[in-house]
Amino acid sequence: MEEIREIYDKLSEELSQHTTSKQAGAAALILTADILMDMLLFEDGKALTVRNLLPHLASTKEVDQNERAFEWLSNWIVQNRAKLTGASDGNVEVWGKVSDDRDYILSSVFRNACESAGQPSVPFLNWLRRNGLIDHDEGAFTKLVRIDGIPSRCVCLIKSEFQKRQGDFAEVPVDEVDPWTVTPVTGA
Repeated sequence: MEEIREIYDKLSEELSQHTTSKQAGAAALILTADILMDMLLFEDGKALTVRNLLPHLASTKEVDQNERAFEWLSNWIVQNRAKLTGASDGNVEVWGKVSDDRDYILSSVFRNACESAGQPSVPFLNWLRRNGLIDHDEGAFTKLVRIDGIPSRCVCLIKSEFQKRQGDFAEVPVDEVDPWTVTPVTGA
């Protein structure tokens, strides 16, 4: 029995370097059982290995709700860029503003958007603050800024820190030609 426990502990420790402890424990149990089956029944040396299971396990980063929320927020900002102009033209709601180095999102808009996406806003804001991704007033998650001349509490995202966290990415060129415009075929 002690040998079985040692096999399990060794596998669990190795797997914990790549995934959550919950997944590591379950995967180690499967691998331990397969090793025992090979030792006691099959004796063919073809037991599963950690390498066999790793592609089927989620990394700690993939499981992290805040990392998923970060990806969602990055996409949400791009999706709602027209509403982050900082001034109302009468046609579009103002949800914040964008400057060269910061994105400001009205705190109520941020909270509602997070909740709509199933991301609890307070734990996410804590994570953003801990990771240096937001600028904020002392003891708060927000910063007081003027949007369209009105003082407003905003979540202030630091663009340079966001870009560092996102890593390298391809820049999509903006063509002068609208790709959706159909060019008529002539001379058939």
